[in-house]
Amino acid sequence: MPSASGLVVAYGTSTITLQGVTALQAGDLTYGDVVALSSGNQFLDRSASARAQTVNGDTGNDTIIGGSGDDWIIGGKDNDVLAGGAGRDTFVFDSWDGHDTINGFVPGEDHILLRGIPAASVWINPAHSPTGVAGLEVTYGTNGDSIFLPGLTALRAGDIVFA
Repeated sequence: MPSASGLVVAYGTSTITLQGVTALQAGDLTYGDVVALSSGNQFLDRSASARAQTVNGDTGNDTIIGGSGDDWIIGGKDNDVLAGGAGRDTFVFDSWDGHDTINGFVPGEDHILLRGIPAASVWINPAHSPTGVAGLEVTYGTNGDSIFLPGLTALRAGDIVFA
């Protein structure tokens, strides 16, 4: 319902005012689950969920598996193994996040979001995992952070985005 300050969205007894918004289109709002991991080496498998997931990792070598919705996965510090599952997933990285792996990344569908990272500090090169699996390595920033994408030989324009 419109108000003087924006669009008011009501769900049950809760409301949210979207400042400056006067209308929404189908698909503008999605409902999903939010999960925050504690520090330490955590394993989280949300592959059985059809709803979108927002997963916030913490320090530790985490393994995070998303569901079939459009997931938002933040591995956090240290060396994480991430997988989004089906859907258009976004994997979020910052400086000092370590050496991470994204399994099942789909070029043209999934995204890597680099927060506070200048585009000029990003390099994409063919690489191999310690076990000999071929793929691409995305190195970024000035701290030696990297993302390994097993099985890929190329990315598409727009696969890496910046904020």
